[in-house]
Amino acid sequence: MQKEEWCPDQTYFAETAPGTAFFSEEGAMYLEGNWNLPQLMENYPEMRGKWDLAKLPKCADPIEDGESLDQDGRATMSNGLCYSTAAHGKKRDIALDVIKFFGTEEAQRIQGENGAAIPAYIGCEESWRAAFDSYDEKLNLDVIFEQFDYAVQAIYNSASPKWKSLVLDELTNVYAGKQELMTGLEKMENIVNTETAKKLAKD
Repeated sequence: MQKEEWCPDQTYFAETAPGTAFFSEEGAMYLEGNWNLPQLMENYPEMRGKWDLAKLPKCADPIEDGESLDQDGRATMSNGLCYSTAAHGKKRDIALDVIKFFGTEEAQRIQGENGAAIPAYIGCEESWRAAFDSYDEKLNLDVIFEQFDYAVQAIYNSASPKWKSLVLDELTNVYAGKQELMTGLEKMENIVNTETAKKLAKD
């Protein structure tokens, strides 16, 4: 797409975030996480009613590796949150009680209703819609919930701080047309495996 004159290139994106371009009415679309939607509605009141959500386009020719969750070529990334505390904190018992509460249905429902993130507690997912009730302009939130069935868990491990920026560098090279997608994917896989092996050996 970046070969087309209507599409910004990597130099543009190095200076202007895609979301900034979109909400300045210079960009037609961009990728965004659902956890940011309540803030976007709040921070750009003049744009309410001018934008909406769409599913990611599906791959026309998906690779059949036996692990695909959706064989018609659709996928999206899912992410998870966790809570933790210091192993030897002075108030560790109190912190653990708070963390335990965060995992309850009540706490997850509060999280959803305030738009922090879609709750992971089964049965509380729909509470997240309440964060948008105060707006007259409605987003097509069904798009997000319809993607649950083929969402793929984002991969993180103890070596992520080492490999994440290196992987993003390779992905940027793909976007900039400096290398083919499959070449970049192979490099990214090797980076993750190498850094993970180093971390495991060190631990």
